[in-house]
Amino acid sequence: MNNVRNFHRYNIRGIGVIVLTLIGTSLTALGQNSAQLPAPAQDQKAAIQISPAAQELPVTTPTPLPANGTTDADKPIADKASAKPAMTNEQFMATVATALVASLNKPKENESKDSNDVLVALIAVAGVALSALISYFISSQAIKAAKEGDEFKAHQEMAKARVDGALAYTAKMLDLQYGQLENFYAPLLARTQQCRGIQDKLTLYLYNQSKEQRFRWHEVDENEKRLQVKVNQEWADFRLLDQLPTIATDDVAMALVDQILTIDGEMEGIIRKHNGLASVEKQISPIYGRFLAHVTILKLERERLRDPQCPKVAHNPGFHGDAYYPRELDKLITQEYDAVREAVKKFKSMSDKALMWLDEFKIGKG
Repeated sequence: MNNVRNFHRYNIRGIGVIVLTLIGTSLTALGQNSAQLPAPAQDQKAAIQISPAAQELPVTTPTPLPANGTTDADKPIADKASAKPAMTNEQFMATVATALVASLNKPKENESKDSNDVLVALIAVAGVALSALISYFISSQAIKAAKEGDEFKAHQEMAKARVDGALAYTAKMLDLQYGQLENFYAPLLARTQQCRGIQDKLTLYLYNQSKEQRFRWHEVDENEKRLQVKVNQEWADFRLLDQLPTIATDDVAMALVDQILTIDGEMEGIIRKHNGLASVEKQISPIYGRFLAHVTILKLERERLRDPQCPKVAHNPGFHGDAYYPRELDKLITQEYDAVREAVKKFKSMSDKALMWLDEFKIGKG
């Protein structure tokens, strides 16, 4: 679209330059033609006004000398008396006035011719000045167009470099986030859900098998209820580490416990191998460390109870301190899994937009 706008803009400038060139050429041609035109004819009657007294003067022609070479002075007095009378003072003044008017009118003709020459010169100067102005305008527009073209090209190259860098960054982030999903959060999420199902089965079994009313259900909220056990006439939340010795002789219950330990062992291996994927933009949560401690203690307790001589007595609540299963782990894995999925969608959208821009850039450049 930028190329199309520049194309129309330069076309409009070109048309304006052509029009100005035509105007300047026309003015120059007009000046040259005006210089070649003849000066306008002067009306002799209007230029020379002869007084009535001068018009009454007789027109005389010079008399040629006679063949014998005599003049009027040699003729008798009688012949001189028959000649025309001499010019009076009034007639002489009229003749002088006529000559003066003629002499005054002649400079006016020269002045008119000079004025015409000045007009022609001014038109020629205007044409030359306009031609110079047009030349300057054309050169300045050419320089400006070249400069704008270079700036536009440089801007496009800089934008392309930024997009290339953004694409490289997005590609790395997508690889990392896909690795987080595939190697860490998705496997952990699947195993926590599996383990939760087996844990629910175990607690339900223990509740149904209780003959002394040792267990009851406690509703934490509308979405969760927990199994509680009576210890010293008081109710406490069921914790597998504390109650494992009391169910060690129940084969069904211990089979479920062994399944839980198997899944916990797989989760332990994932966390130990890929724990760096849980700390990309922030510190790794201490909840993962607590889970690893729980798995270690639970395995040791299970091995201890394999000895038939081991006492089968439950531990008091809180006996194992921070080694209990961290219930926050399920929520943490779910939240981080959802956050990484949203980040993948965001970077995927950015990558698609950048690729689309590059395609448009290549088409516009081609």
